[in-house]
Amino acid sequence: MDTIGDFKYMPPTEYSMEKVPWCLQPEDIPTTSDAERERLQELRRVWLQLIDTRIASYEITPIQQVTPSTPLLAEGRPNCNAGSASNRVFEIAELLEKILRYANSSAHLVALSVCRKWRDVALYIMRPSNVLHDFAHAYPCPPVKFGDRIPEQLNNWLPATTEEFEDLYAELELNLPWDRDGIYRSIDRFQMSNRPNIIETVCFPGRITMASNATSDQVYAPQIFYTEQLEGVDIQVDLHYHRRRIYVPKWVDVTQFRLNPYLANLFQDTLETINSLYEISLPPSCFTDSGTTWNSLPPAAMSYLATQFLTQPPVTSLNVSTWIPMMEKPRVRKALHIINVRNEDGIRVSEILTAMKAASELAVEHWKYWARLLRAAIQEGHPKQDFWVVDGGPKLLISVDPFGSEWSSETWLHHLTCMHALPGWKKRQEEWIPKELWYSEEPK
Repeated sequence: MDTIGDFKYMPPTEYSMEKVPWCLQPEDIPTTSDAERERLQELRRVWLQLIDTRIASYEITPIQQVTPSTPLLAEGRPNCNAGSASNRVFEIAELLEKILRYANSSAHLVALSVCRKWRDVALYIMRPSNVLHDFAHAYPCPPVKFGDRIPEQLNNWLPATTEEFEDLYAELELNLPWDRDGIYRSIDRFQMSNRPNIIETVCFPGRITMASNATSDQVYAPQIFYTEQLEGVDIQVDLHYHRRRIYVPKWVDVTQFRLNPYLANLFQDTLETINSLYEISLPPSCFTDSGTTWNSLPPAAMSYLATQFLTQPPVTSLNVSTWIPMMEKPRVRKALHIINVRNEDGIRVSEILTAMKAASELAVEHWKYWARLLRAAIQEGHPKQDFWVVDGGPKLLISVDPFGSEWSSETWLHHLTCMHALPGWKKRQEEWIPKELWYSEEPK
């Protein structure tokens, strides 16, 4: 049975034991001509140069954590309105308000630490307009944990649309009875030379499969599909599910929650909801001590975020993880759970940011290690092989914690599918190589 992940601050050398993951072991694929060999050699040279440049950009020292308990403002801080004419302009509260209203939410957080006048105006602007925008209070129900039942009174909470159910069934029609893109999902594919070893896996978000407006019949097919998919990567699931059983929606992943916009705006284009997780890319710029990135916010901003729930409804237990490759077949990767964040009163934004700061150094260490193994595989192997199992940069994952409660096979089944879902090779390769430099053939 799969262990889902490892709650260990485990460096890559300890995890790998100096072995190469099966998916990064180069295979001997013969070339057909001298011209083809020259072309492949040139591709390798360019690819290796791109990878070296990417790795070099992360030869950085992560900045020190900011302690959120630091007082909001130092009592002896000078008046920000004194001095130059440009500063005196901001003595006019109405003008300052208009300027800050044009600024983004990250600027509002930074403004909290400038001086008392800026703080007061920023807090006035940041006041929630209604209960839907108020993340200082639990809404629309008390804090929840993984596997809790969704109350019947929340039938209209983030309902799945008819189009989403139709898309789900269109995907199932493609996957469940037949092969996906000609790829068998059973373990037998490893004995077939014309089938690739690394296959795409699919996850449907809990906002659809656990929708309050879903019926038992609508979620039955995805449950069977998940079971078959996991068995295809050697995860045996003891699923006791009966079609006529009363369907009870549960909280199982982050897509079922409303995310605090202040957190989302801090990450701009680097945060995505993928595989029912928050997947957050860590560009080199986030490690600069600028005072404006999520990794270096001033103490006043962190103090404010300590009053803000991360999600609505508040969630009580989350895992901060990073992707690592599996050492043995058939699975390609899993999540290394680095830190668990738990607050029975609901997790605040500052708590998840502090955990991410603590986890980011290990995520970068793992990524550089596996990126160097990717480089070695490309240098020794054939470009036709699917090497692209390492992300184009380090990432952190935020997921609802299945260990935070008693959970049934139906709920952790969905969690396992999220953990092992894998994009197609084209999307994975795009993170590293421009399309004009791709090898033209499909991967082996």
